[in-house]
Amino acid sequence: MTNTILAAIAALIMVESGDDPRAIGDSGAAVGVLQFHKVAVDEANRIAATNRWTYADRLDPAKSRAMCWTTLEFHYRRGTTDPVQLAGKHRNPYSRCPEWYLDRVRKELRRSHE
Repeated sequence: MTNTILAAIAALIMVESGDDPRAIGDSGAAVGVLQFHKVAVDEANRIAATNRWTYADRLDPAKSRAMCWTTLEFHYRRGTTDPVQLAGKHRNPYSRCPEWYLDRVRKELRRSHE
């Protein structure tokens, strides 16, 4: 599990921001290395059953990784064990992720293993 989640998060960071902690997307709605929207923070807190993270934590790379880990571990335990599909849960946790996005994740995972 650990390696799968780590690989998914590493690929997501490159796909989402190119590892730029100051990245801003979606007209300011998505920020940080993982391009978290506020709803993603709410979801991580819901899964963790606490208000551990704030919206400002989206700009902290370590806290963003922790939020992402919490969310992806939840989906892994529910049966999404392929790193590409797991990364897709970051973008669309409860619906199908677009194939073009999954292709970007696949490409990044291949690049990271070269």
